[in-house]
Amino acid sequence: MKNILSENMQRFGTKNLTESNVQKLNEDVYEELKADPSPANVAKVIYNAKGMFNDSEAHVVAALQACKTYADWSAAAKVFQSLYGKTIIMYMAGFLTSNDLFNKQHAGSTAGEELERLYGSSYEEQVGKYFKRQSSVRHEFDRAKNMASWRTQAQQNNTKSGY
Repeated sequence: MKNILSENMQRFGTKNLTESNVQKLNEDVYEELKADPSPANVAKVIYNAKGMFNDSEAHVVAALQACKTYADWSAAAKVFQSLYGKTIIMYMAGFLTSNDLFNKQHAGSTAGEELERLYGSSYEEQVGKYFKRQSSVRHEFDRAKNMASWRTQAQQNNTKSGY
């Protein structure tokens, strides 16, 4: 049974969403995908995994696990492209970090492990490079943000000291 309020609370990072509610939401997504592992449903779950403040790596893992073969995943990717106008890998690279891919386990697996299972030996060429590039772009962005923060702090310190 869907719980729209809890879903939105998780998506927007509401503080009073209990761990049991989060677990229930994840179980609901797994059950929904077990009942209907269609490419359209997989695409929808991945699209909805990106939240305003909180992303749900667990939902990405669930969607990837619903794809038993590369053909299933490819069909979901085509549906995703037609529904949302972007590639599924680039969309996921926009909100999943390299850390999210391999360190956040759910149901005994990570999103990275599931992608490696689906892509096999072509993982690095077809998928890995996007997450590496995304990671380096984020690093540069964080570096620029820190530099701006340091400049502002230095300017404030100069103003306080009278120089």
